[in-house]
Amino acid sequence: MKLFRVFSRSKNDDIAHRLYRVVVRQARLPVFYRDLAVPDTLDGRFDLIVLHLYLIANRLKGAGETAGELQQRLMEIFFADMDQSLREIGIGDLSVGKRVGEMADAAYGRIAVYDQAVEGGEQAVALALSRNVYRDDGLAEGATRLARYVLQQHAHLKCVGIDTILTGDVTFSEQSLE
Repeated sequence: MKLFRVFSRSKNDDIAHRLYRVVVRQARLPVFYRDLAVPDTLDGRFDLIVLHLYLIANRLKGAGETAGELQQRLMEIFFADMDQSLREIGIGDLSVGKRVGEMADAAYGRIAVYDQAVEGGEQAVALALSRNVYRDDGLAEGATRLARYVLQQHAHLKCVGIDTILTGDVTFSEQSLE
């Protein structure tokens, strides 16, 4: 039984890594930092990766066991990447686990907030982004535009067949930042 799980997991690993590369590539687009004033900091980059992970995870949610396993593996890859990134910037071994745990809490908290906000529409998403991405108590300037982007990407991904996403060959809409 264990041997079977190893073989079936390797395919999900490849797909999850492909999806994670898509997420990171999208989150690193200069437009977010240049035009939408997302802070170009470790926190700002973390928040954009989490935002894009949310969009993919939301599409996988409720799409069956394979999608659920892929969603879990995607998050595991994200946390492994965060672990490696912390080590690369010189965070000591003893505190890396604690920091990754804090990042996990923050990521899952944001995902839950975004999930609820999307149901509430543009204003709700803008407020959630203002608090989480811009660290603003009010409504940050770029938050409304970023909220429109999130809702457009959410709609775009809903139109992508789950079979396509399960291959890892998904792209974000290019038009939503124009």
